[in-house]
Amino acid sequence: MRIDFPLAVLLGLAVAPTGWTQTPVPPSARSEPAALEAALPGLACQAVSSSSTESAEGQELRFRLLFTCGQFEQALASLDDWTRRRAPPPGETVEPWMRLELHARASQLAARESISYGAAFRSVFAKKFATLNDRSALDSAWMLGLPPAVARANFDRLLLQYAGRDSLTQAELLDLLYWHSAWQAETALAPELDAAIAQDDSQRFIIDRGVLIRTRQGATLSADVVRPRRLTGPQPTALRFTIYSDPVFNLLSAKDSAAHGYVGVLATARGKYLSTDKILPWETESQDTWAVIDWISRQPWSDGQVGMYGNSYDAFAQWAAAKHAHPALKTIVPSGASYPGNGLPMQHNVFQTGNYGWPLQVTSDRNMGARALQDRNRWSSLVDKWFDSGRPLREIDAIDGTPNEVLQRQMRHPSFDSYWQAMQPYGKEFENIRIPVLSLTGYFDPAGAPAVNGGTSWTVCSGSMMRMTAVCRIVRFTIEDAEANQVS
Repeated sequence: MRIDFPLAVLLGLAVAPTGWTQTPVPPSARSEPAALEAALPGLACQAVSSSSTESAEGQELRFRLLFTCGQFEQALASLDDWTRRRAPPPGETVEPWMRLELHARASQLAARESISYGAAFRSVFAKKFATLNDRSALDSAWMLGLPPAVARANFDRLLLQYAGRDSLTQAELLDLLYWHSAWQAETALAPELDAAIAQDDSQRFIIDRGVLIRTRQGATLSADVVRPRRLTGPQPTALRFTIYSDPVFNLLSAKDSAAHGYVGVLATARGKYLSTDKILPWETESQDTWAVIDWISRQPWSDGQVGMYGNSYDAFAQWAAAKHAHPALKTIVPSGASYPGNGLPMQHNVFQTGNYGWPLQVTSDRNMGARALQDRNRWSSLVDKWFDSGRPLREIDAIDGTPNEVLQRQMRHPSFDSYWQAMQPYGKEFENIRIPVLSLTGYFDPAGAPAVNGGTSWTVCSGSMMRMTAVCRIVRFTIEDAEANQVS
């Protein structure tokens, strides 16, 4: 992540009347981006002499310059001075210099001990992460996972922007150095990172991947379960139920809950992950979330309390779980919930063409969907073709050339009938919801706002997900009441 320095710090480095330190670019480095890249270490070494060390921010700048200059020993000494003087901002969980520190220390250790860079990095990583709590370790590992190609693309963009210049301001030089050093460090550590993180995870968490869960209807669901080793005895569970199954995301989401002191469970919909059942978006979530919560409540590590969280489809799944709530479900925290039948894929009985490709993608495989189906140009041009054809919407998949079974089934229910009502709380069923609910949405939420128009209840809550405590009340509103009271 990029740290932007206060203007006063950069002005403190100034030696020119303009207020900026100008770093001259040698004529040989102005011809093309590759020449500027080759000159960067020398420019960094040159800029070190004019950098200020009178503030913590100036120490950070000096550290980054020394790193690019290749003076790792001096860079780490500057880092030590900086971190002693620096006041971390509230809520900071990641040291923004960590990738550079790990790379510099690993490079030094490899040279000093005559060992491979990989062995040195694993040693340095383990020592560093032993000082971090679970949350900082998780966030730091995510930050370190920046793909080298992303860092390189940002660096190349700046090279093109600054190529041909006869000088660079301190801020412009810092931009180049930031992405150059990020690319350099990530390229070196990327091959070793997954193994180092897995080793650290094994000391923090008990991880069970691909747990199979049977429903009362005979379907099979799958989930990843992560428990924090630092906690003993039964614990509350934070559950996320999703149709978007990605092995990396699944594990990260469950680990995130565990890092916050819960048993983390990431469960996936029918037909996703390790389930071999047919994928039926929206239609079975009320049954399937009940099965997952029931399974959780019977595990020895569960204290019988389950809270659900997540956004969009995952938020819809929480409302589906609340339709006929399992006794172990103690709270839900839906954010921007989809509202099938009166938000997506239709609103006020009008189907939305923008939602056409979604069911094709989520039903195409057991993970995140075929990459070819993520082509937005395909969907936007399809709408134009359909409009120009004059054919009814029910024939749009014929124009696309790909049968859309989910769309066709949904179009047989153009009104908010029992098909849609069975998916989520409806009418008086809201009165049966007796658990705390923190619903996060906005006045212009295109998927969530129709819930106000189509339902009879608003959920007004205050409180916290922590340990499942909250205060909540169900308040009835008409549309006019909501507008008059400016409820959003």
